[in-house]
Amino acid sequence: MSWLNPGALWLLGLSGLITAIYFLRRRARAYPVSALFLWSGSQERPHSFLRWLWSHIGLLLLQLAALALLVGALADPVLYAPGRGARLLAIFIDGSASMRARLGSGGETRYQQAIAQATALLTDNPIARTVIIQAESHPRLLAGAKSSRAEALSALRASGPTYEGNADPAELLELLRSQAPESRFEQIVLFSDHIPRARLPESWQLRLVATARSPGNLALTGFSVRRQPDGHGYDLFVKVENASAKARQVSLDISLDDRTILHKILSLAAGERLSDSFNYQGAINPGEGLRFRASLSPLPGEVFVADNRRYALPPQRRPPRVLWVGPDNRLLQGALRALFQARLTRVKSLPSGSDAAGYDLIVAYKTSLPPLASGHLLLLDAAYPPLVSLGEEQPAGKWQAERSPLLAAVRPEEIFVAKVRATELSPQGQTLLRAGQWPALYVYEAPGLRLAALPFSPDLDNSNLLLTVDFPILISHLIEWLEPQRERSVQLTSGSELPLQELSSGTVQVIGPAGAQCSYPGPDQAVPCGQAEQPGFYTLKNGSAALEFAVNLPASESQDIESRAGAATPVGVGHLPVQG
Repeated sequence: MSWLNPGALWLLGLSGLITAIYFLRRRARAYPVSALFLWSGSQERPHSFLRWLWSHIGLLLLQLAALALLVGALADPVLYAPGRGARLLAIFIDGSASMRARLGSGGETRYQQAIAQATALLTDNPIARTVIIQAESHPRLLAGAKSSRAEALSALRASGPTYEGNADPAELLELLRSQAPESRFEQIVLFSDHIPRARLPESWQLRLVATARSPGNLALTGFSVRRQPDGHGYDLFVKVENASAKARQVSLDISLDDRTILHKILSLAAGERLSDSFNYQGAINPGEGLRFRASLSPLPGEVFVADNRRYALPPQRRPPRVLWVGPDNRLLQGALRALFQARLTRVKSLPSGSDAAGYDLIVAYKTSLPPLASGHLLLLDAAYPPLVSLGEEQPAGKWQAERSPLLAAVRPEEIFVAKVRATELSPQGQTLLRAGQWPALYVYEAPGLRLAALPFSPDLDNSNLLLTVDFPILISHLIEWLEPQRERSVQLTSGSELPLQELSSGTVQVIGPAGAQCSYPGPDQAVPCGQAEQPGFYTLKNGSAALEFAVNLPASESQDIESRAGAATPVGVGHLPVQG
């Protein structure tokens, strides 16, 4: 007999504590007698030792027996009968995306073959208690050490390959040790379609499933989209790999929602990895989103087509946290909310020594700011001594503009300004726009500090700036320069956790690629759809707020398709036992 949880036997040490407490609480037995000489005589009567023992410590023995039974149950004793095969067995089934590849056109998948081999291993070990773990980037326990043989087989056959990447052996080992110490497993087997890049423990066996010879694998290993600097188009970047022994011509199609915007024939040499870029200057139709899809035409008989399609979204801009200092201006404040979904905090003034580090942008309007250690400042008819000191208003003259990306697509001649401030500026900055001899747009940059100043009143009684199409363009350029790190990555890999906490104030609706929906009620609740299980687009909604993410296969899964295609003989790697 052996114990699955021998550490519980240490609890037998409590017997000493129970014995001590028993004798500390013991009281001498009272004998009622009618006279003192009778009591003296009772002490001289002979007693049987066994009777004395039972009458004095019988209850103690019962307590110790109960403790022994409880500890024995916690230690989980196992009695093995003579038989063939291992008695404690661990099976890892590679559940990564490459296991979806088929063994020829219309044949079974690599995962189905791995299940068949694992079932045969269980047949060869009929008395084994088995732990079954699906191995991918987020490993899952299919059957624990206390599962019956029928439960283990049922869980194995009901499982299927995921769209995730390869597992980390350290995470697999940690999950295995949660069931029993590694040394207690007589056999640990990993079924996979490739030799792991990370070194496995010496006691593990690797059994490679068969991979049919295929015409090769064409894969899209990268696809991303970025807005062009002028805001009038998009740059598209693709990476294509020809993992075959022949040169190929492949059709690449890129669509925006359901509308094809690019069709191109690519020529790839054998084993070539091609990176290319395109630009899209077309209009976005009303009702369209910004969901880009790229797809490759598959080869005849290609065994893995899941990597022939990828999804992309332009980086999303995070709503800035804005501190508004000075009197209210509903038109300007409304423009900031409408253009950038800004979250405004309003104060009349900013005392000296104030900490504004919690804000992405400080907008000063018709006021003066105290010196700040760092920050991003937008001054609208406001001062920031000693860099920007305002004087009296002066009549504006003819516009003079410098060449700068901050003025891209801005037409100063369309902007009317009646008066500008006579302003004293630090010479370390740069004046980009003048109204006659007076500066109208000034920028300054130092470590930890960026400043943009418009030293004139933007109110309608002084300027038409707020009514022109140049205003949103100019303000967008300035805010992107002042606080450039507002873009949020929207690209995830299969199996990643969705960032539900970013919209955690209230119930979040999760809409998956197939339109399936589920709700996330809050951080204390279980989330049935908190993981991006398959490639495609995911939308998180909370009232009017929404986040979108594009989910793709890990690029490494494409490399596993052809890494040993057609291997028919066992392969050895170092000390690692490998069976093909």
